[in-house]
Amino acid sequence: MDPENPQVGDLLIRFSALMPDDVSIDSVQRGNGFMLYFAANGDTIELLEYGRLSAQQVFQSAQDRNTLLTWIIRALAFRFAFIGLRMLLRILPVLAAMIPAIGGLVDALTGLITFILSTAIFLITIASAWVYYRPGFAVALLVGTPIVTAGLIWAKSAKRKQAVLQMNGTAIPTTPPPA
Repeated sequence: MDPENPQVGDLLIRFSALMPDDVSIDSVQRGNGFMLYFAANGDTIELLEYGRLSAQQVFQSAQDRNTLLTWIIRALAFRFAFIGLRMLLRILPVLAAMIPAIGGLVDALTGLITFILSTAIFLITIASAWVYYRPGFAVALLVGTPIVTAGLIWAKSAKRKQAVLQMNGTAIPTTPPPA
């Protein structure tokens, strides 16, 4: 076996060294090893972070990763809810496109309606999941979501009424007439 002239069937073996590094572990030490820590609620804890960190820093790092993952999942869930509702309502702009000049308007309105509905569904879903752990926040979301949704719909309808009145040439008084 000549390294300069490899033949079929020869094996190339490379060695590398992994240099030791400082790590911080939150776990249970048993003898020469580590085992899972069983918390009172039945969950297990075993955390490892590179570097010399305190137990509080290791737990904070794990909590930060968990928070980031939670927000990524929430953003994806909202996006999927929006896409699903948009697909359900997509027939309306397609049908409206048969009449010139209103296809784009109907498409914009269904987009707004889809956004409002997906936001409401998303917030209600989150609130119902939090009822056990954060009941005050969950109730605020469950009560506030319909109020905010109704406010958005009312604001949009008020703008639409104002636009229709302006198109008809009717001015909307911004101040009361003089007495």
